[in-house]
Formats: sequence, C-alpha cells, structure tokens
Amino acid sequence: YEEPTVGTFHLIPWDLDNAFENIERDANPVTPIGDDWGEVTADCEPYPHGAWGLLQRSAACDPLVAAMVEFTDRYAAARRQLLSGPMSAETVDAQLDAWVDQIAGATAEAAAVHDDAISEERWRSHVDELRRALDHARTGS
Repeated sequence: YEEPTVGTFHLIPWDLDNAFENIERDANPVTPIGDDWGEVTADCEPYPHGAWGLLQRSAACDPLVAAMVEFTDRYAAARRQLLSGPMSAETVDAQLDAWVDQIAGATAEAAAVHDDAISEERWRSHVDELRRALDHARTGS
C-alpha cells in the first residue's frame, strides 16, 4: 500500500497459513524460496525448485524487491533491534508460556472427549518445534 500523504510504501503479506513451515527446512513443498536474498538464478527466467519442481522466478528480478536489496544494512540494523526487543527470546518465550498455560487445559479436555482431537502430548511437541524454529530463526543454528 502506498500512503501518498506521507510518502511511504507498506508491504502487506497475505496467505500466512504456511508462514512458519520453512523456518528450519523446506517442510512445505509449495512455499520454499530457492534464492538467497538478492541472488538471481536462471537469468530471471522461471526455474524449477523444491521437492515438486515448481517454477519460480528470483525475487531479486522484481523491481520492487531489487530496490530493497540496497537496504541490506538498514535491514540488518532493524533485525538486530527486533531480536533484542519485541522478538527477543525472553519476550517471545514469556508470551508462548502464557499461551500454553491458556490452551493446555482445553487441549487436554478436547483430547479426552473427541477421538479426532490432537493429544496434549502431540500439541506440546508442536509447541516445542515452534520454539526450536524460532531459536533457529534468531540464531541461524
């Protein structure tokens, strides 16, 4: 969205239902991105990538994304600020702990009542997987 009165441009994401699947590995065969930031593959022509060989074009070939590559230093500074503030391990873990406390009882109750409900054990393993993925996103390891 371009906000003409202040001269800013906002990228608005959509389709976030698979947003966290590929943090550590390409778990979803539809959503992996083949290139590193700013990298160009196949001379900007579509190329097959991922487990299903779906065609994609390097994001850096898009004029808007290509222009954003110039802001790598600003991105790195903003990332550091985000990871030391609202996305710090302490802040995020505290929020996750609060949500787990809110949801655990209902999860156990649903599992006891419904045959098709996720078990509390499996739900907790997914929470742990999310925590590992977030740590990987923060540290790269």
